[in-house]
Amino acid sequence: MAVAFQSNEPEYVLKAKAYQRSYYLKHRDKKIAYQREWWAKNKDAQNAKRRKPLELLKCKRRNIPVTTKQEYNHRYHVEVGAEEYLRIKIRALQMISKETIPTCQRCGETDIRLLTINHLNGDGNKENRKNRFNFFIKRIVRGERSTDDLNVLCYNHNAEYEYIRGRRHLPTNWLEVYKEVTDDGGVPSVSVPK
Repeated sequence: MAVAFQSNEPEYVLKAKAYQRSYYLKHRDKKIAYQREWWAKNKDAQNAKRRKPLELLKCKRRNIPVTTKQEYNHRYHVEVGAEEYLRIKIRALQMISKETIPTCQRCGETDIRLLTINHLNGDGNKENRKNRFNFFIKRIVRGERSTDDLNVLCYNHNAEYEYIRGRRHLPTNWLEVYKEVTDDGGVPSVSVPK
């Protein structure tokens, strides 16, 4: 038993739709022929409107030289993503260091490219496995994560901190290897815990 479709639309709407459908079916071939003829006449003008010349593809804010629209889109989105990441990273470092210009707490380095977030209790790997780094710093900026157990260090001092905490290890004969590799056979100037 077939069930008829019940519409909630008023009667005049249903009549209008039925008329439009019958009109289309009656004049379908004429409409298609007219559209094809119109497209043949106006094809070049319509394509010219759609395709922008490469000079117009250059972004107003970023003067990115490009050869194709695809390359433009790729470079533009890479640039936009890099800018957004940098803004968020700077804000997070400012919130952690509580300074307008974030600096390494050991050496005073201010180069933003070298600064990183250090977990004082060593849970950085666990947190990064749970959340991507981008999401982690966004949570800091939004105020969803406390910054009490974080500090700002440069990459060198962050690596050194990992050795001091015992999270990274040198081989037990590291001093012998160092003397073997260096010409003078001297002791390194930096003391590394055993």
